Amino acid sequence: MPPSSKRSLRSLQTVIENASPESLRGFFFQDDENFVAIASEIAEPFKPLEEEDNEENRNAVIAAINDMKPEVTLPVEIEAQRVLLLTNGKGPSALKVIAEEELSNEEYEAAFAQLGELAVALHVHAHHRRAFDDAVSFRNARLWRDGKLYSAFDVDLEHPKPVDANAIPKEKLLAAVRLRLKLSVDCGMSVVDLPATEAYKPSVLVIIRIPKDITGIPEHLDNGGRRLRFLRPQKEVLLIYTPVEQRIEICADTAPERALVSECFATEVLGHDVSTKPLTWVNYDLSQFFRTLTLDPPAVPGFLVDKTALVEIEVRLARWKQRLRLSVPFGDEIEKTAQSYLAPARVLQRASGISRAVIAVRYRRQESDPPSLLEITISDRNRCSLLSDPDPELRRLGRTLLTEWKIQHPFRDLSSGELGDFLPLLLELHDRGEEKVPATFFSERKSDPDRLVEAKLIVQKDVDDSVIDDFDDEDIPPAKDRMLYAISTEWLEQRIIEALQSVLSIQGKQEITTRLFFIGSMSIDGKDVPCYLARGLGEQKWFVDAEVQLRMRSGAGPGIVFCGKDPGWKCIAANLIMTLPRATDGSAGFARLDKSYVETFFRSNLGLALGGTALTLVENADGESGTLHVPGKPELPLFSEQQVHCFRLLVDAKKKGLPGVKTRDLIAGSKSTGIQQMLGKKRWPVFQDYIEDLGQSWWGLKTS
Repeated sequence: MPPSSKRSLRSLQTVIENASPESLRGFFFQDDENFVAIASEIAEPFKPLEEEDNEENRNAVIAAINDMKPEVTLPVEIEAQRVLLLTNGKGPSALKVIAEEELSNEEYEAAFAQLGELAVALHVHAHHRRAFDDAVSFRNARLWRDGKLYSAFDVDLEHPKPVDANAIPKEKLLAAVRLRLKLSVDCGMSVVDLPATEAYKPSVLVIIRIPKDITGIPEHLDNGGRRLRFLRPQKEVLLIYTPVEQRIEICADTAPERALVSECFATEVLGHDVSTKPLTWVNYDLSQFFRTLTLDPPAVPGFLVDKTALVEIEVRLARWKQRLRLSVPFGDEIEKTAQSYLAPARVLQRASGISRAVIAVRYRRQESDPPSLLEITISDRNRCSLLSDPDPELRRLGRTLLTEWKIQHPFRDLSSGELGDFLPLLLELHDRGEEKVPATFFSERKSDPDRLVEAKLIVQKDVDDSVIDDFDDEDIPPAKDRMLYAISTEWLEQRIIEALQSVLSIQGKQEITTRLFFIGSMSIDGKDVPCYLARGLGEQKWFVDAEVQLRMRSGAGPGIVFCGKDPGWKCIAANLIMTLPRATDGSAGFARLDKSYVETFFRSNLGLALGGTALTLVENADGESGTLHVPGKPELPLFSEQQVHCFRLLVDAKKKGLPGVKTRDLIAGSKSTGIQQMLGKKRWPVFQDYIEDLGQSWWGLKTS
């Protein structure tokens, strides 16, 4: 029976239990610095396994690895996980495709002469690491095509040209990527030609490897001490370009990376001018069919289009798994059929979404030509039958029609001027986070959401049918007025940071937490003032998280934290909280932000960040929250009735010149047994800057 394995080493144990001794030797004793320590440790127990392959000897190797320090086994466990990725699902075929492209005939035959998929993967890992890495990346790209990290763009090239791996200007493309992503480190790149398959046409795979920030792993030494082993992990951007479809498919961690790298590829590799012809972000919007099922034929240069019609629609009902499909022959009016059978039950008004639509187009290229029929099928959000049409002119016809009908939107980023105009609204959206945003949010602020949809900062998500029962059939608000939008948080975050940096003439970006970013330091009166972007400060949990992080950075001096919603506090740690001012016309909108306003705001309120001039406890009307002001210290928000009670006693004692307050009085009325428990363990380091233990269960207030 194999020894119980640590949960963190399951992949290594799987490899040891299933691979041959020969394959294991190649894997563990390869020329890689991450394997040196583990190879040294298992050298002795590995010898008996090579002499006699049995369960006992395998278990001895597993036991030896289980006894090793985590910093030794972690890098090898990660590699074992990657090896196993290439042994199931799409892994083996991905490895075969890459091996055929990158290995010589002799190398390929030697690799695939190994017995079993695990042996093949281990061999390629040990002897052809670049090919192995590319195979893992390709396997991931194939899996991500329908995932959150995936985007697709169509490129409208006037003069398409064949593109293969040899045609990619690597250095030029990498330089453009570094510039657009503002990277301070060099990147790596692999380029592989992908052959045609039953599902996909010939394409080229570009893998861009971007080093991430240096991180340290504690290494425990035999003498009881420890030291840090510094590593620089990397992330990948995977791009697949299919020339015959003029389509870019890209996988990356964030939407900004996907959009910007795609633009770099279109510009540097395809010679495409994205300023005059923006990439078309493939994200089909079928929501207009909630309003009407009629499609009028627009004029398309080079074609005579005399009839267009929706011939099939599939709607999702209350739950997404429930679906209803309506299909009519070309020539029948689907609108009348829907009115007869769907309108009485208000199916379209109540539907949660539209997942499929089929559009028929009758056209001629010349007046004298007989009419032809083009059928366009759109399913989900990024699948369209036009891609499989071999005729580029018919693809152009289809794309033009979809764009005219606003079913397909070109990606059009906000200009620098628009960013400034939209900045207050974007900050408000940013603070909402994962919430769905109703259409009324935009109408109340006299803003059209369509422009933000075009810039991919928000996406249409659902239609709110909760209000339908409050109206007669003829008075039901149109679907657009009941639309619910989802926020593209990562893309929105990037654009807000760029806008603030542009307005304030600052640069630099560091993610402190997923809700707190350092965005640079601006100079005010000769001093560097750190600036931050925060989200969710109105909620105690996120306020405390941000407060703890900002107090750790107090050495940088007082700063400014920008947020989209007034959290009710004026300061956080030694930083002023700034929401944008309302417009002076009394509307629901905001005034435009400028650098001079920020400088004036900082000068006028700096005293708050430094604690004011007198010891004061300001209690809110509800008695359950308040703010402590101590000269020379940042103001301290208090979030509960018990915290307010505690500091009320401490302030009163200080003002009366009393030595302190007993613990029992400070915690009176609570279920806590001590002051730390009552104030909270997470925020205790913050409170320690304001109170001191006087001994024998007495506590006092620090004022210096």
